[in-house]
Amino acid sequence: MSQQLSLLAKFEVKKDQIDFFKSEALKLIDASKNEQGCIYYSLHQNNEKSDVLVFTEIWESEDALEEHKNTAHFKAFFSIIEHLIESVSVEKMTPIG
Repeated sequence: MSQQLSLLAKFEVKKDQIDFFKSEALKLIDASKNEQGCIYYSLHQNNEKSDVLVFTEIWESEDALEEHKNTAHFKAFFSIIEHLIESVSVEKMTPIG
């Protein structure tokens, strides 16, 4: 049986592009939540550094995450936002409780 996978994807967004990034992220979230294997998908904005936004995701398995990364909406999101970000970091984790 596959193990659930949690993911944190942290984006530092150019300050003049935050609103546009968020509007595009909402489209990604809506589409991603309907994917088979998606348990949770949300975006959070740092209260002290508004240019830092973090996706929190939970997937049924690593395979489900890999399928997500191959969807048209995921690829479209990244092609649109690649010039809006200063940096990105991704952490994969295993839920333990």
